[in-house]
Amino acid sequence: MNSTAAAGQSGVVAFNVARQPERRPAYPIVRIHLLGSMRATSYLGDDVLPRPKKARAILAYLCFAFGRAVPRARLASMLWDRVSDEQARASFRHALSELCTAMGPLAGELISAGRATVRLGVTFQRIQK
Repeated sequence: MNSTAAAGQSGVVAFNVARQPERRPAYPIVRIHLLGSMRATSYLGDDVLPRPKKARAILAYLCFAFGRAVPRARLASMLWDRVSDEQARASFRHALSELCTAMGPLAGELISAGRATVRLGVTFQRIQK
């Protein structure tokens, strides 16, 4: 999928998560704001931001990966650097599960999780204020 970052004069960065990677969507299905107060809302206006900080960190990192696949091991080692690799991987799986739960039915369209990598579909769009 593609990536969307928007920077206005107020320093807001938002990522619009698109439904179909092959073509530009008519509207974003999720809008994620990373600067200031982190927010994530669906196209229906529902809050889809996960509550746990580690799940939010995973979401932010995936947004800034601009649609590229990110190794699970990199995310786990960055967020859980003071525990064993096995425990870090287990904690990562739990945080990713919390992220998917927060996204609800949209998670299947937004998050691609393979055995070794995770990817978020995003598209860039500049928001004018």
